Amino acid sequence: MARTPPDLKLPPHNLDAEMAVLGSLLLDGSTIEDVAAILQPGDFYSEPNGRLFEHISNCPATGAGPVDPLLLVQWLTDQSVLEEIGGAARIAEVTQSVPYAHNAIYYAQLVKAASQRRNALAIASDALNVFSNGNFPEALAEVQLRLGHLAESIDAKTRFQWLDCQALISGNFKLEFLVENVLAQHQPGVIAGSSKSLKTSVMIDLAVSLASQAFFLGKFKVKQPYRVGIMSGESGMATIQNCYRRVCEARTWEADVTKLSIWWCESVANFSSLEDLHELRRFIRKQSLEVLMVDPLYQALPEVDAASLAKMGEVLRATNQICHDTGCTLILVHHTIKRPGFGSSRSVFEPLEREDIHGAGINEWMRQWLLINRREVYAADGTHKLNLVLGGSAGHSSRWALDVDEGRFSPSEFGGLEKWEVSLDTLSDAREQVRQAKATEKEAQTQERIDQRVKRILEVLVQYPQGLAMSPIRNLSGGPGKTFSLAWEAIIATGDIEPIALFLSGKKTPTDGYRLKRQ
Repeated sequence: MARTPPDLKLPPHNLDAEMAVLGSLLLDGSTIEDVAAILQPGDFYSEPNGRLFEHISNCPATGAGPVDPLLLVQWLTDQSVLEEIGGAARIAEVTQSVPYAHNAIYYAQLVKAASQRRNALAIASDALNVFSNGNFPEALAEVQLRLGHLAESIDAKTRFQWLDCQALISGNFKLEFLVENVLAQHQPGVIAGSSKSLKTSVMIDLAVSLASQAFFLGKFKVKQPYRVGIMSGESGMATIQNCYRRVCEARTWEADVTKLSIWWCESVANFSSLEDLHELRRFIRKQSLEVLMVDPLYQALPEVDAASLAKMGEVLRATNQICHDTGCTLILVHHTIKRPGFGSSRSVFEPLEREDIHGAGINEWMRQWLLINRREVYAADGTHKLNLVLGGSAGHSSRWALDVDEGRFSPSEFGGLEKWEVSLDTLSDAREQVRQAKATEKEAQTQERIDQRVKRILEVLVQYPQGLAMSPIRNLSGGPGKTFSLAWEAIIATGDIEPIALFLSGKKTPTDGYRLKRQ
């Protein structure tokens, strides 16, 4: 690579990105092939960084997982190159330059972009010299050739990238989940639900789970801690603070809730504003955000026709491109139509479907979703019975019954609601539990009716100690029916009555009768 002309005092470079890509490789050597497809040692502005990149690429210790720094130092020593790259202290410094290795490709692209700009400036500088002192036609041809090569290298990295079947099969395209079977990395998602269905609260639970590596909703495993940004412009910071505290207190770990890697903003970026998008990009890069949540979506689209598929698609694509460029996963919180299932046999308490999401373009844009609605009428007692539908283009899908107990509401005592207790069952299990509960309730009601009928039968027999035939006992205690039959069987089983022969007036033949058993 042509080096920067001596007269350029501040050539394009990004030493932070160079350190970050090297640190990412030391944290996870499995990305070396992908990074090497983008960078060459000469792309580094710092020559020691370029040499270290070359040595990391060739080191036998580089492979899947973290690179053992002791093995790397020993290998560099054996190659007699340790001192030229800054010694063992340099290896330690690079290893600590980034917390995670997720964004190695993004850092490599930043280094490559700076290298390409330096190349362009070098070509321009050389062109001034040759045009002034050399044969003009030959100089022009040389400049055109060099610019052509540079343009081809840029196009190869930034435009359409074609793969043959061999590259497709051998490529490292592994699907990574931030939250197992819930949230895939680098795929835009939506948390959608009906009004007052705890969408924001579930979003905060998801953010805390991501930042603390805690199980989401007590069920879904989080791979590792992530850095999360939340823009929430609807609930207000008092409500968000209360919810954050409740969600954290519901966890069993002893973490300092002030130290979780979550950044909060009560203003929502306008996705139609280039100024807002630029600021959003800068903040994502500054804080190395890995997940960005925006709540609610309609506040981010104040100037966009929600019914226009083209307009919605254009704005959402531009916003997601920022997250794609920065290695950040975008999650939007949105509402569903007011009457899901209207015009069909589906009840409003049945689980939501993707088509229930409001507005054009959302369904086409999103790659994964969490859909939330009530499965029972809210009794205003702090307990919420919800449906939760999970799914994504990656192939994961499931339906759950989510129960949330928020306890009492007391601003003076709790600063709002009391707690955040969640339980999760598969929807089929929850329905079976409801069926069994209804069956148990029905049995209890039936037994209560039987007990009442037994009591009335015994009261009748107390009034007629001489005994009565079956027909008057039945009529005086409430009439015929299944309840009488069951109550009579219960009385017979206790042995509290005894059969007798009744001689009725005008009858010579005795009739079967019953009376209370005499003590």
